[in-house]
Amino acid sequence: MLPPSGAVRPVRDFARLLTERRGQDLDAWLAAVDADDLPALHSFARGLRKDLPAVIAGLPLPYSNGPIEGARTRRSSC
Repeated sequence: MLPPSGAVRPVRDFARLLTERRGQDLDAWLAAVDADDLPALHSFARGLRKDLPAVIAGLPLPYSNGPIEGARTRRSSC
């Protein structure tokens, strides 16, 4: 199932926030998502807001659990 075409831009923008570690821009991204008619992203934004200070504080950090998750996934699928 493909995401709604209107979701592509905000999802890419969020990915850019993550990869470029721009936690200071998260409020603007959340406001833009609120203005869009994309219920799935509204739900995602509500989840982020539940612990917004931690999300903003964590975005600029260089840490990632990606390698750990990948290793765990490979091990459990064997």
